[in-house]
Amino acid sequence: MVLITSACFGERVAPMMVFDADFIERYAHTLNAMFDNEWTLLSVEEAYFEGHGGYICSCGFDGRPQQFLEWTIGYRDGNGGIRQFVFDNRSRLATQVERYVEQYIAAYFQENFFAVYLTNLPLAPSANVSVSMIRANTNRHLGENQEWIRAVDAYQNQLGRPEGAIRLSQLTPGGAFAMMPLRLRVNVSFAGEESLGRSFEEAVMGDIERMIASMNRFTDNQLTASVRVGYHQIVNLHTGSRSYSWYYIQGERMFGLNTMYFDRYMFEHFRGVFW
Repeated sequence: MVLITSACFGERVAPMMVFDADFIERYAHTLNAMFDNEWTLLSVEEAYFEGHGGYICSCGFDGRPQQFLEWTIGYRDGNGGIRQFVFDNRSRLATQVERYVEQYIAAYFQENFFAVYLTNLPLAPSANVSVSMIRANTNRHLGENQEWIRAVDAYQNQLGRPEGAIRLSQLTPGGAFAMMPLRLRVNVSFAGEESLGRSFEEAVMGDIERMIASMNRFTDNQLTASVRVGYHQIVNLHTGSRSYSWYYIQGERMFGLNTMYFDRYMFEHFRGVFW
């Protein structure tokens, strides 16, 4: 059966994708390393994803339904708190560990810093805190980036192996930036179509400076972060632009950095630390 639409050609109905690999068995040694041999399998469930129309498109879109296995592991983190790690067998364990750490750390800093220091502000929906591990997924054809790409790829590949696994049983929000090459993104974007005034903007920047300083102390001066403050649309910030950004790498404030190459700056600073 061939379906033709204005957006995509060569679509065909596809059967359900079935994932039956036993990740508990496949990654047993890695899981023991991640949790220092102290973890409990709380559940294993057969799960189902309905997909998006059940077809594959020649453009690369895959909308097939999926049947897979999902596991829940209980463990104690570096602060002794009880946590759960949920993963499935549809993608690499290393990728899922990355995503778990990123979401965990972002949620902590959102609740305990962003929501504490920046209250009652007219913020746009895009204002938030997010976390990402260092990436090397751009300009792979450029020779000047090959060392960076090889090092980051090797680091990420090791996350699924015992010798390179992230020790979740030792992980704490305060110690995360010393354990792995994480980047905290703080985006303070104001809502509305009019400037809120220079005095307001400067006061908020002062609050953000104090928040970042508190974050840095909390991480034992190991914070790596990019901070952006400004408006979503209008260009009326007292700095003369739509937004203003500043950066920290391993607790040190950096000046004159280009946002586009921030991950590359991270790589250079982490040389000898993580690779």
